[in-house]
Amino acid sequence: MSNILFSVLLVTYNSELSDIFKTLTSIINQEFEHFEIVLSDDGSEDNKFKQIEEFMKEHKFFNYKMVGHDKNQGTVKNLISGLENCSGKYVRDFGPGDMFYTKDSLKKLYEFMEKKQCDSCFCRVQGYIEKNGTLTEKEYIHPFDINAYKKGKKDLIIKNLILYSDNVSGASTSYKTDYYLSYLKKIVGSVVYEEDIFQVYAALEGNNFEFLDECLIWYETSEGISTNKNSPFKKKIALDVEHFFDLMNLKFGENKYVQKRMRLSKLYRIDNLYLRTIVRFLYDPYAIIYLVKHYVSVIRGDYKINSKGEQWNS
Repeated sequence: MSNILFSVLLVTYNSELSDIFKTLTSIINQEFEHFEIVLSDDGSEDNKFKQIEEFMKEHKFFNYKMVGHDKNQGTVKNLISGLENCSGKYVRDFGPGDMFYTKDSLKKLYEFMEKKQCDSCFCRVQGYIEKNGTLTEKEYIHPFDINAYKKGKKDLIIKNLILYSDNVSGASTSYKTDYYLSYLKKIVGSVVYEEDIFQVYAALEGNNFEFLDECLIWYETSEGISTNKNSPFKKKIALDVEHFFDLMNLKFGENKYVQKRMRLSKLYRIDNLYLRTIVRFLYDPYAIIYLVKHYVSVIRGDYKINSKGEQWNS
């Protein structure tokens, strides 16, 4: 197929085959013709490409590419490799286990991005856990201040990103392929795993997400590398964040929020969440207002999802 409008990128690393198949099933059943699938594996012991080829053949889906690596290089470089093999104007990237919410999710993403002519967008996400082949809905709230995006409050978005690490969840995002690739290349020297943090860089350069106010993604919330709060991987993420803000200080050191982040940098290194929060409130009283506004927003139902998603069967 020559007219590729959207690339769907699946990045893997020692992933469960069942999770890969769940994600692929939701992709190949999309009611949208002009898309491809790109798989980029980050040096797994077994990249499972043979089983994936058999799966694609069985489901009669042939418009896909697979990108392998001999050794592990980290999430950012793996994404870059995948993006460099994407042909679509737009790209949506998945981790294994995450899925499209409905059969028309990709179509809606494409139509929204074309209408808005935007470089990036995010949608609502439904968290889930799977038991005995059945998806059970779980609350998943990101970003904490969703109304800042609804109302287009750019300064508040930057403040939330820098001071409260209130990133849009990478599970919910889609991009123009060239845009995404360009920003990952800007941070690759400083960041190995925490790809979503480039949002700060983009916002400081005046580039913000458009919000597609509809649930289009299932996000697996069971504990894995990125969701387990006690995972050693969290220390690697923390180091990425520290190095990233060193870069932001070099690039945007005149920004008042960057300056404040650097002044409070020692607070972000406190491992104990409760102690960190208490100390944070002492140094930054507005953080209390930020949290109160969030919980009011939750109670008001700003994060409620009323639609039902597909129960995909691979």
